[in-house]
Amino acid sequence: SFEPSFRVNFGVYPVDASTKLKARELYDLAAIALETIKGDYTENITVYDPTMIQKEQDEYKRLLNIRSGIKNGEFTIYLQPKVDMMTGKIIGAEALARWIHDGAVLSPRVFVPVMEKNGLISALDRIVWDKAARFIRKQIDKDVNPIPISVNVSEADIYTMDVPEFFSEIIRAYDIPAGLLEAELSESTFVKAPDKAADTVSRLHDIGMNVSYDDFGTGLASINTLESMDIDMLKIDTSFLHLTADAPEHSRNILEPVLGMAQQFMLPVIIEGVETKEQMEFLTKMGCEYAQGYYFHMPMAAEKFTRLISDPKIVDLSGAHVGVPQTYRIRQILDSNYISDELITNIFGSLLILNKSGDTVKVGWSLLNHYKDSELSSVVDPASTTPISDMVKDTDREAFLAIFDKALENREKGAKGTFVFVIDGKEYIIRMRIYYMRSNISEQIYYAMFDEIDDEEA
Repeated sequence: SFEPSFRVNFGVYPVDASTKLKARELYDLAAIALETIKGDYTENITVYDPTMIQKEQDEYKRLLNIRSGIKNGEFTIYLQPKVDMMTGKIIGAEALARWIHDGAVLSPRVFVPVMEKNGLISALDRIVWDKAARFIRKQIDKDVNPIPISVNVSEADIYTMDVPEFFSEIIRAYDIPAGLLEAELSESTFVKAPDKAADTVSRLHDIGMNVSYDDFGTGLASINTLESMDIDMLKIDTSFLHLTADAPEHSRNILEPVLGMAQQFMLPVIIEGVETKEQMEFLTKMGCEYAQGYYFHMPMAAEKFTRLISDPKIVDLSGAHVGVPQTYRIRQILDSNYISDELITNIFGSLLILNKSGDTVKVGWSLLNHYKDSELSSVVDPASTTPISDMVKDTDREAFLAIFDKALENREKGAKGTFVFVIDGKEYIIRMRIYYMRSNISEQIYYAMFDEIDDEEA
């Protein structure tokens, strides 16, 4: 549980016999020194130096510019896509604040610390929320399939305003589906204000919004915290995972239990801050599906993002979902020496990978050794020039193609059917169960169990 703490900070102005300043002036200079470590938990004492006055003056000038920028509408949003790492398709985006000032696009590190220090961060958040909702409305009006946009909700927000009521108002004002606007609450909010966070999450759900647990693993989280919050998604930053090329095992030891915990609670996981191909490959090998970071897309202006998602081939409107629990554990077993090649063939012998493009279905992979003495070997051979869909009896072909659509709609349970295949004029009754895996630009990929049965079983 969170334990409140008390810290004493000191600002110091050294004096000696030559000091001629009045007591009030000494106090003011010490206060200036103290102000420079406000919010810094690594320092609790600092000594005044003359550059601090210039820093205070610069910060005050920036504060005036920020206030003017709020009034003049200089703050806007940039959007950073969230992607399915297996397909590269965009499943959503996060709205990030940017300040357009004097012809330059300024990042949050320039203005957020000043706004937090001066009680303006909630004003900024409200601007971002409103602009995100307005962006969604524009996509709907342009007949562009809108994707979910997430926005940050800070600890200050839930203390200073009625967050769910504000979201309700902008959702009504822009007449958008609530499910397209998502809230990201930081870990510190969940830990430091658990009751208010739980109430906020519950009420956001009541209006139809999804809620993400952001910045997971910053040092305060526990399984109990995660279990007690009815959240919809977990976001983990790569800084928490220490993803470095020279310490992959350390990263694995951190990530593996987190993935197991997320799967236990049926939570999709998004990894933030993915910047390299090596990081992406490591994460996908660990069973991670979704990511956000510079390796995939930089944050971009709304207009550029609109052009990007206008191509339906790179957008996945089904959003993030949880894969089969503990798949990463199964992968570890298969990569180990526990199971022989012969046993793998016996277990997975009837497994096929099928590639579907339109009404054409081809075999992408199979264990041919399993069929070496079977007349079905020509059906399951990936090298065959005849699509497997062309081997289905004409009267069964429509039903055969229909189970692929059913498997796509029900990814957890898949779909099953029994069909007649015709090979060299002879009919075979085949029972199939298929599951959707993923899509790429040109085709959908499924895996299927493929078994011949006799007339009595049919």
